[in-house]
Amino acid sequence: MTTQKNVHIGSLAVMQKKPNHSYALSILKDIAHRVSYLMREHKLKVGQVVEFYPKNKRLLGMNVNRGAKIMLRLRQPFNEEEFLPREDILGTMLHELTHNMYGPHNALFYKKLDELTARTWVIESQGLYDGFIGRGRKLGVKPVGKTPPRRLGTSTGRSVGAIKSASEMAALAAQKRACDAQWCASSSSTAAPRPQDLQVIEIDSDGEDIAGRPGVQSGNKPESREVIDLT
Repeated sequence: MTTQKNVHIGSLAVMQKKPNHSYALSILKDIAHRVSYLMREHKLKVGQVVEFYPKNKRLLGMNVNRGAKIMLRLRQPFNEEEFLPREDILGTMLHELTHNMYGPHNALFYKKLDELTARTWVIESQGLYDGFIGRGRKLGVKPVGKTPPRRLGTSTGRSVGAIKSASEMAALAAQKRACDAQWCASSSSTAAPRPQDLQVIEIDSDGEDIAGRPGVQSGNKPESREVIDLT
């Protein structure tokens, strides 16, 4: 049976003490699935994708040690029971993946972000993902059935005619970058959730979920926290 997982991400983690944490996990799984083909193309690896809910209400994401961990805000800053639009979370994920290659918000960073955004539009239009069957790897699999492509900035599927072009998507990204200086902040360890508040779902070599476990077991060494981006 084909498993639509992302082997390029080691594990997913949500805040188990927050309401609707099962739904939060489904969001992370969906985001991981949707960037799987892009990550294969660009040889991107992420150790862990984690939900976080920072006190700074402008923060949307964080990349630790160039992909060792990516943290994403899933919930509205003023109501933890209400989730952000899924396409907004996908946009944040693309931003943080770009930090795997470029640390500062400079011209090289935004050129790559525009490239990833435009490529995601094409991948979504074609319904591509990086699929696996058993222990064998099957690349560039299209899902069974006809799935309407989705564009960044929407929370529901749209017809092909309603999707913005790659150049329009790049223009939107250019507008978004102008706001980066307002919602990027210096690193702070308080932004990260406590390990004991996380439910971690590991992904094994077959792309299957391993049973959830606490974020860190007692006796483990604390993680190095060189944060290269907060957005």
